[in-house]
Amino acid sequence: QTSMDQTILEQQQAELEDHVEANQQLVHKFLQSELQQDIPTGTTPQRREFEYPRKLDKSRSRNELLEILRRQQEE
Repeated sequence: QTSMDQTILEQQQAELEDHVEANQQLVHKFLQSELQQDIPTGTTPQRREFEYPRKLDKSRSRNELLEILRRQQEE
């Protein structure tokens, strides 16, 4: 039984090593040929300044808004 378990473990180890090697090759290939460098083109939009309101008007209460909505729906 022990020698059989040892054989199975060795087979699994060999399969795992093959799998790891194949994936390492895929990663290496990707890094060498498929991964592209980001090269600036100079077409980035210029920074713009935006003006935002400093003071916001308070909204009506929820009840007031619901009442207005109900009146509009009745019309």
